[in-house]
Amino acid sequence: MDRVTAKEILALLDQDALRLLETIHERYFYFAGMMPFADDACREQAEKDRIEFSEFLVKTQSGGPQIDNEHIATFMNNVSGLPLEWCQAWDEVDFSVTHGLVDCITEECAA
Repeated sequence: MDRVTAKEILALLDQDALRLLETIHERYFYFAGMMPFADDACREQAEKDRIEFSEFLVKTQSGGPQIDNEHIATFMNNVSGLPLEWCQAWDEVDFSVTHGLVDCITEECAA
């Protein structure tokens, strides 16, 4: 999905949906071992997720975590039940924000 389409999709969503997308996106990074755990509850959830959603956990040849965008969106969709397209859009725009390609997730934050 391209960044323009992703931002258009996210612009149609309400704040509750955007917050949920943010939360489950972060949950993927705990699950994948890409972020230090915020607390014990976060660690416990990641351990459960690694069992229940093991097919979405991608590792490098040396056993370290590896980001796979297809798996991120599919994990988000499976965890939340939100449309896969929304999850793909969030991941695309979050990547763009993280790497300085855009300033924010939705147009509202640019105002």
